[in-house]
Amino acid sequence: MRTAVAWLAFLASGCVAIAGLDGEYTLAPGATAETVSSSSASSGATGGMPGVGGSHEGGMEIGGAAGAPGPICGNGMPEPPEECDDGDTESLDGCSALCEIENPDSCEDAPVVTIGAGQTVVVSGDSTGAADDVMTSTTTPECGAGTWIGPDHMWAVVPQADGLLSVVVAPTFSDHYSHVRDQCPGTIDLECDYSSSASTFDDFTLPVKMGQTYYVIVDSFGNIGGAYTVTLQLS
Repeated sequence: MRTAVAWLAFLASGCVAIAGLDGEYTLAPGATAETVSSSSASSGATGGMPGVGGSHEGGMEIGGAAGAPGPICGNGMPEPPEECDDGDTESLDGCSALCEIENPDSCEDAPVVTIGAGQTVVVSGDSTGAADDVMTSTTTPECGAGTWIGPDHMWAVVPQADGLLSVVVAPTFSDHYSHVRDQCPGTIDLECDYSSSASTFDDFTLPVKMGQTYYVIVDSFGNIGGAYTVTLQLS
């Protein structure tokens, strides 16, 4: 566990805020930011910002029969096979850079967050009124097995390198339980942390493999839920 004061002091130590989406992005000092722009979440077909897949500037053409143009992701007009189109190609704002629905209240639609070595990514959400997809926890070094009947949110984190993933969850509600699984909803916790106080953060680190999806689950007890931020750092 980490106190709010200690972690806010870390964030104030030199991390560079990059963009304000539904979740905000932060690069650790020294991280590469050549392809990152505060006015655009994408910078060409192979570029992109941490946490967001690269996309074609001005919209991405997807699908389409041979010889015919497909729907343009980012033009504000949902066209099959697009699930959504909010007029941009930014991810983590409810509609991904590929015009697919993102919803942290669903395992299937959990927002995908990519993170590279030496980078820090911060996302945020509000689990008030969310469904209860993950109801039980298993024993880890920090937590015991138990039942957690309350709203939860899921974020699908995909490391771009092997390393150690640090997870810090800062909730605004009490009785919060944050855990990581390699399946969603799954049954086995890889790591977790718990606190009954809204002033204490959930804080843990686990080894991760490049390309593997890890589900960071922000959970709660009873009918309690609320706003939170998740800070991810890969080293």
